[in-house]
Amino acid sequence: MYCERSNKQLENEMMKRTILFISIVAYLSCGSVWAAGTIISDNFDDGVIDTNIWRSFNDDPVNENYPSRYPVEQNGHLEIYNDGIDDDTAGLRTVIKLPSDGYFEVQVSFDASECAEESGLSLAVHNATTDYDHFVQFAMIGNAVMDGRKWFVMKSTGTGDEEPVITASEPTSKSTGVFYITYDAGIIDFSYTGYGAENAIDYVDVRDWTDCSEVWIALSAWSNGVLLSGAGSYFDDFCLETGPVDKPGGSYKYLLAQYHPLDEGITWNYMQTYAEGNKNYEIYCAGGTEAVNDEVTDRLWNFDSGNFEEGEPDYSYECMAWTTEGLKVYKRICSDGSYSTYDPPMIKLPRSIQVGETFSNTTTITEYDADGNPVETSALNMKITLEGQEDVEILAGSFAKCLKFSGTESDEYSDDDFTLWLTNGIGEVKSTCAEFDRELVSFTGSGITYSPDS
Repeated sequence: MYCERSNKQLENEMMKRTILFISIVAYLSCGSVWAAGTIISDNFDDGVIDTNIWRSFNDDPVNENYPSRYPVEQNGHLEIYNDGIDDDTAGLRTVIKLPSDGYFEVQVSFDASECAEESGLSLAVHNATTDYDHFVQFAMIGNAVMDGRKWFVMKSTGTGDEEPVITASEPTSKSTGVFYITYDAGIIDFSYTGYGAENAIDYVDVRDWTDCSEVWIALSAWSNGVLLSGAGSYFDDFCLETGPVDKPGGSYKYLLAQYHPLDEGITWNYMQTYAEGNKNYEIYCAGGTEAVNDEVTDRLWNFDSGNFEEGEPDYSYECMAWTTEGLKVYKRICSDGSYSTYDPPMIKLPRSIQVGETFSNTTTITEYDADGNPVETSALNMKITLEGQEDVEILAGSFAKCLKFSGTESDEYSDDDFTLWLTNGIGEVKSTCAEFDRELVSFTGSGITYSPDS
């Protein structure tokens, strides 16, 4: 861990099919301001699309340009039809004002049982600046038939007509349920079980969307030209609630995967100065993957240039992976064959955090010898707090607005305090604890290089 104490990756695939969105759209724009705690809901049960809530792109409940493709309230639901002739978009929207750096929650029930191959239903967030007349920057959760029925999260962050990318998918036999979106200052948690990061199958950070000051919320049906909805497939019970006073309400959260990258080939070289005054280099390198308990993890290697006592291993690596919960450490393997496991996996960093927030985590470490015999088992507790931002001057150069953390790692023997500075796109640039201080000397990876001479 930080003081040197001894999920499967989200599947990425390109959507290689034409995606047709038939959308009921809630447009969060520069209309009247919504107070915290405001709720809008529609049960779609009176047989008439509520024009106080919904409008079409042409200010008509039914898009008359595409009469074969339209939403309608019937059978106590919202159904969307498509006869497969046209290839365009029809839908409804409501104009309200919610800032893209605010907080809101959305849920909608659905039944996608009649969606055929390469079609489905989804709940999406769109960048209103780029997506007014066509869809460029968006993210969604859906239930669809794509090589079997799946839950999926998909995003597109391009500035043209790039294919969207599926960032997470799970096989399922379910074709009914509820989609949930938790939106906090540009970070979106997508779920089919409930609100919040703890329920999310994936999240998307939209804070780099082009000029995004407002967003669309879309109920979407899509296909390759087959019947989408009706006759058993529909939306129901839509609800959107803005953040009440006791919710984050726009507080800025940092996504820490950006502050601890694990891209293949990234290399960090640190100068480590011990309390006694002696120094050595510590080299870390991300390289290779390893399956641990059916989870695919990244290997983070550690090479020590110092003088070793007889029998001490000269390198090690940790098996870790970014998940919806955070950066999990599953296992540590040493060059002499000994290893340690973490049960449950140790969450080294939370997925996201805001200034002043404290994250705590507990795990049990079991150490094994080279023959796989257990040697020792102990509990490890970790607590880490984001103190704020701070500029750092080190051997590798100057780094502005680093995230400064304070924390404690404790077991039955001791409590070890540490301070840690992370910078976006690189990771740790400086850390201190009772045993040593460490600072970055050079970094190579992600298309950039830092060193004292650069």
